[in-house]
Amino acid sequence: MKIEYQPGEYDKLVGNKVPNLIKKEGNIPVTHIASDTDYWFKLKGKLIEGSDELFSSNGVIEMTERMAQISQILKAIAEFADIDDRQIESMRELIEFRQGCFSKRIILDRIDKS
Repeated sequence: MKIEYQPGEYDKLVGNKVPNLIKKEGNIPVTHIASDTDYWFKLKGKLIEGSDELFSSNGVIEMTERMAQISQILKAIAEFADIDDRQIESMRELIEFRQGCFSKRIILDRIDKS
């Protein structure tokens, strides 16, 4: 999927190759390296944006692309927080052991007093 970058104001976190792609299109990218605080804020925004795009996507191919983008964002967040894949998988397994997964599609409507 080819993305065309149009001239204009963006103020958004982009992939490392995007500035060169913009140059190849004949435009001039103006960039800066984010501070830790700005990077964290932009990653959170990308995750929200990616989630919104996932749930508004149509078809398996588009959903797969959105899920891959979210995975890439989660990987960047983990690297920034110095959390490795083993830690994440161990925690996921622990949560699944304690709470289960979502495969049974259980919806909790309310809890009544006994």
